[in-house]
Amino acid sequence: MGTTIRAGASVHVVAAPRPRRGEVWAALDPGGRLVVHRVRHLGADVVVLRGDANPVDDPPLPLHLLVGRVVAATGPGRRRRRFGVLARWRGAAVLSLRGAARRALDGILATRRGRGYSA
Repeated sequence: MGTTIRAGASVHVVAAPRPRRGEVWAALDPGGRLVVHRVRHLGADVVVLRGDANPVDDPPLPLHLLVGRVVAATGPGRRRRRFGVLARWRGAAVLSLRGAARRALDGILATRRGRGYSA
């Protein structure tokens, strides 16, 4: 996941009925590896995740590959960090701001290209 949960951290995963945007979940990727990423989008039968340090979303995963919701993490030599409602809201806000910043930058670059500037 990167910035929120570092590689090699121990995570506490609990069963949960359905993911919500901004929550941190453990899932199996198509190669069978366990990944811990934040929920970005949720469809009827798929979920799109993204690690906090990743610039792009992961490929959509079927819901049956979700293992559970991460409620706490302890990194090597670090204190235990809990994830609750505030962490979910903060995560959703960060994802929204990243998307807005990317769209604004794309608009600026498109405008410059239209005026003969090179980006």
